[in-house]
Amino acid sequence: MKKSEHISNKFYEDLSANGLATLASSRRTKDNLKLIKSLSKKSDKILDLACGYGRLTIPLAKAGYDIIGIDLAQNLILEAKFQAKKQGLKIRFDVGSMTRLPYKPEFFDKIFCLWYSFDHLLTKSEQVKALNEMYRVLKFGGLTFLEVSNGERKKYVKKLKEEGTGKDKRILGEVFGDVKNLSYKHSRQTLRAVCEKSKFKRFSVRFMNSHGRRCIVAELYK
Repeated sequence: MKKSEHISNKFYEDLSANGLATLASSRRTKDNLKLIKSLSKKSDKILDLACGYGRLTIPLAKAGYDIIGIDLAQNLILEAKFQAKKQGLKIRFDVGSMTRLPYKPEFFDKIFCLWYSFDHLLTKSEQVKALNEMYRVLKFGGLTFLEVSNGERKKYVKKLKEEGTGKDKRILGEVFGDVKNLSYKHSRQTLRAVCEKSKFKRFSVRFMNSHGRRCIVAELYK
């Protein structure tokens, strides 16, 4: 198991599905659902990448969207399956890494990787590998939508300068629900550079306001 995956798995095991749920505001969930619906048709095959406990997968499936959820953390997927069964929904949930997606080429119309999940990939090589996997399983004409935390925020710029680790000093230690984790803080420039190294040739990187915060997003087209 790669270092990033080991760190991420340990974090979500310690945090638990209940702990993660306490960090998800209703406004964040509402805005995320609105975003996905605005960019998708119900006929699209959608991948909720790093789906966690099914926070978005379950309500979208309930609304009639054709969606699959995948996450690295087995404990979160078990909770997602439990909640889906509890609501009488048949949803495919898989355990797997975004750097090794268990799907055939050109399988999805849309891929969404939200709630800063991409931040858990701590090296550029892993980030490029993940993007290339998204490219592989995306249909021609399809869209990958990626959301990362805003590494250009003043507090992050200051902390990265003082505490940043990793090859390019963009990794920060953070605490969520009393559980420690590491996150890679992208700027628009660094995220654009990673996209440029991937197989995606058409993409845009920009700021986006969501749930009262300014994040950085990338829209990548195959």
